[in-house]
Amino acid sequence: MNQSRSRFIRFCVLQGAWWSFYAAIPGFLVAYMSDRGLSESITGGILALGLLTTFLGALFWGRFNDRRGGGKFYYILGNCAALALCAAMLPLAGNAAAMFVLYPLFGFMTGSVATTLDAWVISSMPERRDAVGFSRTFATLGYALVMLIEGQWISRHGYGIMLPVGTALIILSVCAALRQPETRRVSQRKVRERGGMGALLGIRNYRLLLLIVFITGLCVAPINNMKAVVIQSVGGDVSLLGLDAFLGCLIQALFMALSGKMRRLPVRLRLCVAVGMPLLYAVLVMLASSPIWVICGTFCNGISYGILFPTMREMTESSVSEDNRNTAHALVDTAYGSLSGMIATATGGALLQGGGTKLLGSVCAGLQLIAFALSGVQAKAAKE
Repeated sequence: MNQSRSRFIRFCVLQGAWWSFYAAIPGFLVAYMSDRGLSESITGGILALGLLTTFLGALFWGRFNDRRGGGKFYYILGNCAALALCAAMLPLAGNAAAMFVLYPLFGFMTGSVATTLDAWVISSMPERRDAVGFSRTFATLGYALVMLIEGQWISRHGYGIMLPVGTALIILSVCAALRQPETRRVSQRKVRERGGMGALLGIRNYRLLLLIVFITGLCVAPINNMKAVVIQSVGGDVSLLGLDAFLGCLIQALFMALSGKMRRLPVRLRLCVAVGMPLLYAVLVMLASSPIWVICGTFCNGISYGILFPTMREMTESSVSEDNRNTAHALVDTAYGSLSGMIATATGGALLQGGGTKLLGSVCAGLQLIAFALSGVQAKAAKE
């Protein structure tokens, strides 16, 4: 087996191990906090603060990695911190004061782990155009399988399985990372000259991409965060939530696996399709009269992210300098996830309570129309 293939396989293992860990413990942590007696309002406050520190941590660690010229050190540090903090949180999950400290610290320390891994893949394997998209397929499949299998185990035997599974996955991740060569370094002088976030925001195409993914995150996050309530409001039950998530992950993984072939299509066309699918997601939720409408919307959202993820990575790489790579990818990820997630945490429940799925879907669809129009502007700029 040649070195390039071995390196790529290790990256697939890293993607699968990290995201499987994220399913094994953080994926069930909210349910565990509720099981230990924390109220929904307190849990919501903990999550909102965690999203804020995730955003701040992503910017800090992204810049840290750019200055070091690589992300291997932080990837291993983030994995170890994730396991240590999860081990501390589990016995204290019913203690609000402790969780208000530990969960935001978890967000800060781990918020850029996945982004760092993606940047590491891109910089290490320039010969494989599909490297980051295809390797992320294993992340999606690992996350889906662990959520499905561990969820069934927890429903029968309780939450005791979380820490052993999470520990095994972090050990696998760290061992694979230690064997993986570091990305080549860039000079420190060059990094200082190029600047950081301010310089990135001065790039028109990159700035427009940030705005598009932020609005898209605002569209999908309220629906995703309130998915259990949405499904119940149209006649379903909580048992459909796991199936909905699993099917969404499968379709997402399929499109990520096809990312190399899809690069034959113009990047502006891929962006428009990726931004158009969440619009259909919101419309299906708005019109939903049964759970099948919501599940079909989840399919659309899975297709969207399966296309959007490799496309936004490609567009970021083509817009920014190599020595700002980690910061640039971190900003895009936090725009799509953390920033939109904070707003969704505050507004999703209020929209559902005020007007049900019709109001939630219509507001999200209206937002996504703006993103779709901006993707057309981005396409025109790319064409010129």
